[in-house]
Amino acid sequence: MVEKLSKTGQLTIEKGENHMQSQNKAGIAALIIGVAGATAPVASVHAQSSAGILEEILVTSRRYEESISDAPVAVNVLSQSFIENNRIDRQDDIFNYTPGATYESFSKLQPTASLRGLTAPTPGNPSSESSIQTVIDNVVVTKDFMKGTPLYDLSRTEVLRGPQGTAFGRNASAGLLHFVTNRPDFDGTSGAVNATLGSDERREIDGFFNLPIGDAAAIRLSFNHEEEDGQTDGFIFNEAANGGAGAIQGIGGIDGEENTSVRLQLGLAPSDTFSANFKLEYSEDRDESPIRELCNPSFGPPGPTAGLSNFPELVANPEITANACDTPFEAFISESNDTVQQNPDALDPDGNSLGLPDNVDFELNREIFTAVAELSWALDSGINITSVTGFMDGDTDNLSDIVGTSADVNFQQVINDGDSFSTELRVDNAGSGADIQWLAGFYLLTDEETREERLLFQQRDQRTFPFVPTTLFRGGTNETDSWSVFGEVSFDLTDRLSITYGGRYLEDDKDYVARASGEGFFGQINGIPGTPAGGAPVTCGGGACPLLTFDDFPISDTWNAYIDKISLDYEVSDTLNAYFLYSEGFKSGAFQPDALNADQASVVTEPERSENFEIGFKAESDSYRYAITLFDITLDDVQTVNQVAIGDAGAFAGLISNVGEVSTTGIEFDGAIAATDNLTLSLGFALINARIGGDTPDPSGLLDADTVDLDSGFAGAPNGDELIGEAISFDGLRPGGAPEWTFNIAADYAIELRGGSTLDLRVDLRGRDDVFFQTRDRFTSTQITLNDDATTVTVADEATDQLLRPNITDVGAQAKWTSANGNIAVTVWGKNLREDVDTTNFSPFIGAGINDFAVGFRGKREYGLSASYNF
Repeated sequence: MVEKLSKTGQLTIEKGENHMQSQNKAGIAALIIGVAGATAPVASVHAQSSAGILEEILVTSRRYEESISDAPVAVNVLSQSFIENNRIDRQDDIFNYTPGATYESFSKLQPTASLRGLTAPTPGNPSSESSIQTVIDNVVVTKDFMKGTPLYDLSRTEVLRGPQGTAFGRNASAGLLHFVTNRPDFDGTSGAVNATLGSDERREIDGFFNLPIGDAAAIRLSFNHEEEDGQTDGFIFNEAANGGAGAIQGIGGIDGEENTSVRLQLGLAPSDTFSANFKLEYSEDRDESPIRELCNPSFGPPGPTAGLSNFPELVANPEITANACDTPFEAFISESNDTVQQNPDALDPDGNSLGLPDNVDFELNREIFTAVAELSWALDSGINITSVTGFMDGDTDNLSDIVGTSADVNFQQVINDGDSFSTELRVDNAGSGADIQWLAGFYLLTDEETREERLLFQQRDQRTFPFVPTTLFRGGTNETDSWSVFGEVSFDLTDRLSITYGGRYLEDDKDYVARASGEGFFGQINGIPGTPAGGAPVTCGGGACPLLTFDDFPISDTWNAYIDKISLDYEVSDTLNAYFLYSEGFKSGAFQPDALNADQASVVTEPERSENFEIGFKAESDSYRYAITLFDITLDDVQTVNQVAIGDAGAFAGLISNVGEVSTTGIEFDGAIAATDNLTLSLGFALINARIGGDTPDPSGLLDADTVDLDSGFAGAPNGDELIGEAISFDGLRPGGAPEWTFNIAADYAIELRGGSTLDLRVDLRGRDDVFFQTRDRFTSTQITLNDDATTVTVADEATDQLLRPNITDVGAQAKWTSANGNIAVTVWGKNLREDVDTTNFSPFIGAGINDFAVGFRGKREYGLSASYNF
């Protein structure tokens, strides 16, 4: 017996021994052909099996439920049982199980994901959104700092690869991530409690309680609390006063996490035609800040001691300068051992405080509140009306030592305050059985975000009077008003061939106010109006330092576009479908979050567009499921950080601008087979060829060292000299965030024990090719001195792998015992058992000689014991 959703959304049951035999023969033959093709990106279908039958997978990639094998799109689905049994509790775990995906971040406030070789960064920009859109229960999460919340009580997660701008929404030019939570159940009282104890003092408890209220209402309360102590001995150190490394003391904490979340839902079904669901959710993070390790790469200079005349504390610490980045998790951090810290109440001769209190808390605090109302009408005529209204409010405050040293080189404080309100109205006839199926909708969004960033240089080190820290403030407030209309229509051309066309018209109106200020004695604040011409450092005299201010600067713009898609879906057999898809994506423009003056703030980043061609094959039966996808995507006018010429005086600034294009082709595979009644195997992999093209200039202003020369007229250089040379062309190079391959393999084996209980054994293997964090990371930076003067300019030297994130292979395993009645389960689990270490990020440029040599790591081995009780 096979249960499947028809293209109309109706559940059908097919019987017959001969029918099943033909299904198996056709499906297995296609599976062999697909695997033998050894090419990879596809629609993933991660689910558990029972007695040799795979769990049914439903998706909402076209905004109504249908079988995954019927949806003409590459979508990776992680079911509730798969999520629970594999301890998928954070967003990067999802991308690890998605063919062709990568994920990186310094903290949960700065996620950067990549799909099919297209990276979607938004570097702290309140006016920009990721091109990989995140949706929770049909509500778009527009702000990156509100993403990365814990995953609990989920029905499933869908990862849609490629542009998804028509049915699902705006700014999804690379893909979309959709979280679907469990709704209230009207059938009876139920609940569950899950508890975990793990390594690094990890403690978790989560669960839900579901209570029907009469026949037409139910409530569901879900909760989650998790915490982990990051101060494990042997992983992170501080520098003691005597120069030796010791345990952390007196500085708060580093790398620990603590989150509490609660979700309350009310479901109503007063009639056969109307239903509603109301959701309130609150999430609170009280984390210790992440840490980067300052390292001297083993490939040789330039190491962290190059050009550090302004950072003598670094040069004086051999433990730091000798570190070759081969001891991850052994980072040095700022510690209370200097004059200022030992005397927190001390004053300078003018009566000003010398520094911060003795205990400096490197913390990440975040609060998010969400409210959603979804109303649905299923009319007797077969017409469905759905209204979804959502509100999100988030606040963060994060202080980090972003370099990772015992010296006070660079602290970063970031404050975010944002909210968004959206409403969507959809009308469709899915499930009506009509020959022509259609969907139409209207979407409205308004959001606002204020972001403040303070870079604190040498805040507490040992300096003579007057003590005046160098502080650079950059910030801005953005308001976005967006609306769009969209629709899709599908109809059968023949008994086996159907066609779908969809389109969306959208308009984004953005208003931004930029501001900046700075004071101190050091050159990081150059560029703000009032700094000396030629880039000379700002100096203090007589105990006073200038306060340089770039007053509130308003700028606004409006972007609109029409994007569409067309797909052909062909039913090859009862178990095998093939489809062709053409789709477009659009991401609106943005402004400059790091602007220091009006010239920089006036540089507007224009929109980027994507085009996707995709051919897919999907097959499904009781015992196997797989998908094979071949794709070709071009992303034009790529938004990236670039050295942009400002004015006509030879000045440059690191701003976000548009450069060339990225083209990526590849193949994805994802499948599962119930090999026996006890054994289930799954496989997913992707092969990707991503390249930069379109006469793309270098996105970092790098010059070829072999062509550098001097000429007259260089602003700020001695004797009026100008540095000239040939810019490095990145055409043909692999862009940042684009691996050439990824894979995941898993085996699940179930053993029925005496008395009816079961023992489930699982092992999985996941891997990713090496990948650059940014495209420019493949080049060595070289300091060129002009006319024997101290003025230097950075140019590109030879290509190296100095900042390459190495390939990784993660191994996980678990053993789960479940009681005969299914109410009690105990699991022993381990993640990253090989302890393969991944480089997750590099620090921003903070001064000559310390460019991208502070590195963040992830990859500690995790293990623990979990127990659950269901009632």
